[in-house]
Amino acid sequence: MSKVAIQGNASGTGTFTIAAPNSNTDRTLTLPDEAGTVLTSASDVLSSTDNISTQATQNVPLFQVRRITSNQGISGNTWTKVDFNSTEVDTHSWVTGDDRFTPQIAGWYHFTLNLSVSGSSCTFIAMRVTKNGSQAFVTSHLTVPSTNNAFKNGGSILIHMNGSTDYIEAQAFITAVNSSNVKGESGADTSLQGFLVRAD
Repeated sequence: MSKVAIQGNASGTGTFTIAAPNSNTDRTLTLPDEAGTVLTSASDVLSSTDNISTQATQNVPLFQVRRITSNQGISGNTWTKVDFNSTEVDTHSWVTGDDRFTPQIAGWYHFTLNLSVSGSSCTFIAMRVTKNGSQAFVTSHLTVPSTNNAFKNGGSILIHMNGSTDYIEAQAFITAVNSSNVKGESGADTSLQGFLVRAD
């Protein structure tokens, strides 16, 4: 028959206690036939078998940055990095001051980018998410028929991150003669969000 063995750690000094709940019912805990780490409600890493209700109780890494005040003037006809000026949530402090997201848990992340722009004599706009400086996702170009107005674009993608050096940034592209802006005043929605979907 199989046996259950509890093995201590020679380097540690703490005592781990397995405590029973207040219950009048006999219970059997069945271990899976596989190696791995037992996760608790405080664990950062999610297993591939966690269901949605379990994930809701975990400390899932997520962030959201926005541009909420003033417009960011950019040059026309060139990809320009978006300057977000407000971090609304960053659970693991992985967003740096240079508007770069560098997660420290390897796995698949879901990213959503929303862009609000304006430009004089603008013909089309585009936006993209870059991974380590290279294009990872780009929206289809949105042709605009009028001028001197605000236009919005958005999209999302799953991207695998190595959990150490991989980083994400956002860029905008506007074809305009002058007065090209990534909008940040009230009512504009210029934002980048991301969260861990599945850890390696």
